[in-house]
Amino acid sequence: MLHETQIEKVLDEYAIDDSGTIKKIKMHIEAFKHSPIYTTICGTKEKFCEFPIETKTVCGSINLLYYDEKKKEWGVVDFKTGCIRDHSVQLEKYVQVLQENGFQSVRSEIVKI
Repeated sequence: MLHETQIEKVLDEYAIDDSGTIKKIKMHIEAFKHSPIYTTICGTKEKFCEFPIETKTVCGSINLLYYDEKKKEWGVVDFKTGCIRDHSVQLEKYVQVLQENGFQSVRSEIVKI
């Protein structure tokens, strides 16, 4: 799913050229690629990056929305870097909006990268 050329493109796009920073980013990506969630995501057919959510009370985008065929449930993934604050309220709102719009069995998780 994540190829070296894609990673290089993003590093170039954001003008990241410090070798220490690049090494750290690549280390986090490699760790993520060995995680259970990555394996699940790679095996799904339905996945959406930056899925927009906009209601009267909620406006934002879900970093990754995917359907896990094995568990028969939707997954909401919020990727975070650095210190992870409590984002449970944000994720709960995303799940609520999805359920109100017909998505059944939705779970959420934060993935530190």
